[in-house]
Amino acid sequence: MHARVAEFAATLASRSLLTQHAAKQIVDAAAVGEPIDDLTRTWQAEAAASGEADEGVTAFLDNRSPHFTWTPTP
Repeated sequence: MHARVAEFAATLASRSLLTQHAAKQIVDAAAVGEPIDDLTRTWQAEAAASGEADEGVTAFLDNRSPHFTWTPTP
């Protein structure tokens, strides 16, 4: 069990923090019945502006691990 948790934590750590924040915020809103269209558009714009999506695609095409740099603003 501990090995599986460590593996999952490592997987999460290698993923884009932006997409993790976006997914959590969108799911949280949907879970309480709030509309998510505007929220989804906001996160799509943030993803495009941040370069995270480009980095993910480029890393995939270059057959390398992505280097995501986005961090939330306080």
